[in-house]
Amino acid sequence: MVAELPAFEKDRLREIEQLRMLERPLDRDISDLLKLCRQMLRADGCAFNLITSEEQVEKFADGMRLGKVKRSESFCQHVVYRNKPLVVSNARTDSHFNGYDIVQNAPKIGAYAGVPVRSAKNLPLGVLCVTYANPHELSDEDIDGLRRFGQILRRRLMPGISAEAVDGLPEKVVPWDTFLKELNGLLVKTRNEKKANTVIFHFENKTLSDISQIKDPQARFDTQRECLSRLLVVDEKMKSGGIVGSLTETDFAMAFSTSLKETGIVALARKTMALLKRPIPSATGQI
Repeated sequence: MVAELPAFEKDRLREIEQLRMLERPLDRDISDLLKLCRQMLRADGCAFNLITSEEQVEKFADGMRLGKVKRSESFCQHVVYRNKPLVVSNARTDSHFNGYDIVQNAPKIGAYAGVPVRSAKNLPLGVLCVTYANPHELSDEDIDGLRRFGQILRRRLMPGISAEAVDGLPEKVVPWDTFLKELNGLLVKTRNEKKANTVIFHFENKTLSDISQIKDPQARFDTQRECLSRLLVVDEKMKSGGIVGSLTETDFAMAFSTSLKETGIVALARKTMALLKRPIPSATGQI
């Protein structure tokens, strides 16, 4: 099965060239990361693959090796083009993949899982994947572990991406688990300073433009990043020392302590919504 080329394909290939990803040498840290990933997921192989205009290039690998694979018979092409993880528990019975040469013949892949490794522009340059000689069920914990290994590899390949950033989002934006922890601290601070309220604004994608319906990953990411940047501006103007969090790709939240009365909070919420609903510039045009 050949994946349909995405709208961002030219930009993705240009990014691979500009970052010289095909020339990137293997180092000890990457080698150790692949080995650890393979061992922790009990896989036969772990690799970082690049999808070029013609083929899948096995850039770095540990354990089972595939070498160069035609793009039309690459599992990783689907991860790259959809810009999201792929799990195939039994490649031999999956009608989409059981005809692939690497399934029918050596190394005879039985199972596969891969996650995209994205650039700072959120373009999927390659894939961190694990392969199994036999069919294999992966747990949610396994997939989360693979995703985290992918994030570490991303920061190793592209050092300009901060470890504190949430997938290329502004550094002051925190992920949902950190948001919940910091929210507890904010509640204590509000009580100690005897401020009237701890306020939480929660913005779902349907409240704004429906981000999940934006097909182009670059435009979707631009929208997410701009919305969060605007929330940071609101928080900075308030000087509240609040928290801005990315709960999911399409859900955002901000929390802050305030002495504003209910009418003031409602007015602030309306102003914030109006700010978020302004047109958002993207590499693909206005959203």
